[in-house]
Amino acid sequence: MDINTIKKELYKQKPIAEFGYTDGIFAYYSTELTIGGSEEIINFKVPETEADGFDKSISAQLLIRWLVK
Repeated sequence: MDINTIKKELYKQKPIAEFGYTDGIFAYYSTELTIGGSEEIINFKVPETEADGFDKSISAQLLIRWLVK
């Protein structure tokens, strides 16, 4: 699955990303998408300085720039 497909599905499905954990440098979020009939876990690695104002749950669309393939 390519990154453009993931981005398109994030805009179509509008999932919520949930905060997972932080390592002091990055905050890790993840969400689930249905792509091609199967559930896929999509991960985001956000710098702590950027994630400071984020909630525990955030629209995954807002995290696209930190998408981890």
